[in-house]
Amino acid sequence: MKQNGLTIVTAIDQSQVASLDAVLRALGNNVAGQTQIPFANLTRLHFASWVVFAEDASGPQLIFEANFDGDADSFLRQLAERASAGLSEIYRHCVGFRADGGADAVYQYLLGHRVKTDTFYVSCGGFTLDQILQENQLREKIEKFLGEIPSESDPAALRRSIQQSVLNDPALDWAKQPAQSYPLTQRVRVRDVVLTVCLLTGLFGPMLLSWRVWGTVWPGLLILIGAFFIFYGNLRWKEATDTSISDQPVEDAQPDSADEEELVGRENRRPQNHMASITEVKPGVFRFALLKGVLAAIELLGRIKYFHGSLSGIPSIHFARWTVINSGKHLLFLSNFDGSWEHYLGEFIDQAANGLTAVWSNAVGFPRSRSLIQGGATDEQRFKSYARRTQLYTQLWYSAYPYLSVVNIQNNAAIRSRLWGELPGSQLDAWLRRL
Repeated sequence: MKQNGLTIVTAIDQSQVASLDAVLRALGNNVAGQTQIPFANLTRLHFASWVVFAEDASGPQLIFEANFDGDADSFLRQLAERASAGLSEIYRHCVGFRADGGADAVYQYLLGHRVKTDTFYVSCGGFTLDQILQENQLREKIEKFLGEIPSESDPAALRRSIQQSVLNDPALDWAKQPAQSYPLTQRVRVRDVVLTVCLLTGLFGPMLLSWRVWGTVWPGLLILIGAFFIFYGNLRWKEATDTSISDQPVEDAQPDSADEEELVGRENRRPQNHMASITEVKPGVFRFALLKGVLAAIELLGRIKYFHGSLSGIPSIHFARWTVINSGKHLLFLSNFDGSWEHYLGEFIDQAANGLTAVWSNAVGFPRSRSLIQGGATDEQRFKSYARRTQLYTQLWYSAYPYLSVVNIQNNAAIRSRLWGELPGSQLDAWLRRL
């Protein structure tokens, strides 16, 4: 089953910002113990967050993020039906919400404030919530079984004993079957086909046209080369003249110490962390179109190539997204990841600086870039300062499996996938080392 992401942005009544912040913080400080939003009853939900963006000149906003299995409409209906009271308590602070409308009013309100997600990244593509929890249970039961039996020196005999223990446990009947596949047909979307057709048409259309008119592709090729140099020249001019955090001494580019202290105080309470960031998109059609194109390319690569637990060598991201909001004025980034903020940013700098730069170089104040993908995020101190300065405090954040890393999830899946069938000696030893 395909995972999906939902982003909902609603205007907050200016007089209700402090009250809403208090409500969300109270829920967020006791996610497991609070009862207003029964997260455990939301059977498709992986991660969710609510973040207040209070600094927009057009008014404060509430940003809701959800990462879930299946289609958005079914998830929204389940959310509205099972968490109506809690959602009403939250959204009564927002403009246009009817607090007395019940579950249907909640559903309609949320549906009406959806915003398009430009780039949605899923690390463990096709892994449903049930699969993740069940495969973790399988590993735990096998480990318990191994702790209760005498040590076995024969790897094959040990595996047979494990298999028999699984067969004897009715609660593990599901483990006798392989997990559902995640085929290309589920990962490719209509807009991918449209984007590919448009790209191919733009690249080869002029050459085909020139062949039909002049019997040669050279005029069309020269047009493409000329268009590229116009584009590249415009990009380099903007990169050289746009204002940047690189124009400031490093010590002057640091985030506000009080804001940073509040953000740090929210982090590392669990093995997982959450990051929310809003940056201002550089003005002009050129930057807006370039940003949209980069986000579309990253979205496609994520679903076609990077869905096996790692993004360009980064094995710590569960779900992430970039969304252009507020009529193109702001770029919203939301991420659910393993480990500390420092380690997470460090991985991006080491493994995916080009991709980060390609996106955020279209945002105001980012460290100066070159040729779209160079510089930028590799200016480590300024980039980390920029990330902190644009980061929002996450008032309420939920994870359905807060103590499982992406590596854990992938390891559990590998245990299940190789539980049955023949395994050569070296593969058998590798499988046993996973336990």
